[in-house]
Amino acid sequence: MFRSLLLTLLAFTGLFAEASAQAQGWCGTTGEAIKLITERLLANKEAYQQSPVQFRNTVYVPVTFHLVGRTDGSGVISRRRVMEQFCTLNEDFAEVGIQFYIKDELNYIFNTAVFTNHQNTLNSIMALNRDNGSVNIFIPESANQGNAPGPSVVLGYNDPNPTRDWLVMSKAEIRKGGSTLSHEMGHWFSLLHPFNGWDSEPYDQAEHGNPVTLTTAPSPSLAPPNNFIPVEFVDRTNCDVSGDFLCDTPPDYNFGLGWPNCNYNAGTMDPNGEVIDVAEGLYMGYFLNCDRDEYFFSEDQKAMMIQDYNSGSRAYIRTGHIPNLTEYNEAPALVAPADDEQLGFYNAVSFDWEDTPGADFYLLEVANVNSFQEQLVVYENFIYGSSKVVEGLQANKTYYWRVTPMSAYRTCAPSSGIFKFQTGVAVNTTSNELAERFSVMPNPLNSSQTLTVSLNANSGFTGSFSVTNLMGQQVRAVERRDFPAGESTFELSLAGLQAGLYLVHLDTGKGKLVQKIVVTE
Repeated sequence: MFRSLLLTLLAFTGLFAEASAQAQGWCGTTGEAIKLITERLLANKEAYQQSPVQFRNTVYVPVTFHLVGRTDGSGVISRRRVMEQFCTLNEDFAEVGIQFYIKDELNYIFNTAVFTNHQNTLNSIMALNRDNGSVNIFIPESANQGNAPGPSVVLGYNDPNPTRDWLVMSKAEIRKGGSTLSHEMGHWFSLLHPFNGWDSEPYDQAEHGNPVTLTTAPSPSLAPPNNFIPVEFVDRTNCDVSGDFLCDTPPDYNFGLGWPNCNYNAGTMDPNGEVIDVAEGLYMGYFLNCDRDEYFFSEDQKAMMIQDYNSGSRAYIRTGHIPNLTEYNEAPALVAPADDEQLGFYNAVSFDWEDTPGADFYLLEVANVNSFQEQLVVYENFIYGSSKVVEGLQANKTYYWRVTPMSAYRTCAPSSGIFKFQTGVAVNTTSNELAERFSVMPNPLNSSQTLTVSLNANSGFTGSFSVTNLMGQQVRAVERRDFPAGESTFELSLAGLQAGLYLVHLDTGKGKLVQKIVVTE
């Protein structure tokens, strides 16, 4: 597999990134892969002509992301970037009627061999990790194919071999607004490049003439039938057997390679002398620097992807499952640590935030800087709930934190605001070490009710209760007192408090315990 020429593409799937920031790269879906994709596409065309399939409702396709790192755990891509890329993928496929959801959880592969040279592990580690009920997307450091000629920089590719049937994406290409994944997913659903047959030899006027003098495309071995592809005409008279074999995508002789903008105006003519008006904005093409909303799938491309989804070879993704579709457009409010709070300890920091109705989980991030640069994020994890104790932070250091609500389908919700806090130098005792139980009731309650605090302490200590608002301002306080080991209860008056969310603190020399309470009208 994949022993033929790679396409030379100037940083294709930065499609929407600045061209100057892109390195030269290739789409690695070539050679034998294109032959297999072509077979599927032609089968889909025939099936569509006999009995076209149309979606009445959106269909939901499971995907499994395989995040690859070195054996020591380093190098793996951040959850944030994967979730932002996933959001972009769903935005790009919304017009098709196909949406994706993350099956189960992200899969991690910590193996240096896969991370640095994944092709040596296609039939071993990668095959063992493949999920048989979803679209598999592997993200190693590079999608390079080591046996390719020349200085290969592969940005992504689809391996349609039935034993694999997966996508491999270079880590650098997974990002918010990145379109490499949408392009490769198009291949996965049987789409070809609109310049099929010109992959390894893009149009050059000095070599190919204007009008073009060729009758067959210069890359004849890349796709059947009959091992040649006619040069596509503007008048569409041979569109069924040339280019991408679809008749609503105009001729493209790989004009996008190196073209500086989204307006191809070179006046190139087909063999009949007709000027080609190329569709620069096709996801499956190679034009850079178009506006983000100018990119699209053609109607025929959409029809072929829908037909492919309904084909026999895709039965394993037609699960009928509908993920949680709840929409949430508001960011959750952060509770603790409060903004600019000075903690007295540095380990076992308890993070707390308001629930977002409909969210399946939250992405909690703690970083050294408020820009949350990937290399300066010290903690990042999915949290199933609205609180988390994080250990391992450093003493006497400033940190920033935020949370983002998510579900297996929706990963586009806004993040919370950013809170800053300072760790102290003392060692904190977790709630399980300080007490077996710390509870408040009733909750919610109104300000005329008395709050009862129950405590089952593991040993005696001295401490004090306080109540703070979300700004960290103290609104109630109780003098320090001795707390015995075992069961005890205490009452706090909340008279005069406005409706809202508050925190009940128990501060001790051994650590701090915190509970949220809701005061109603």
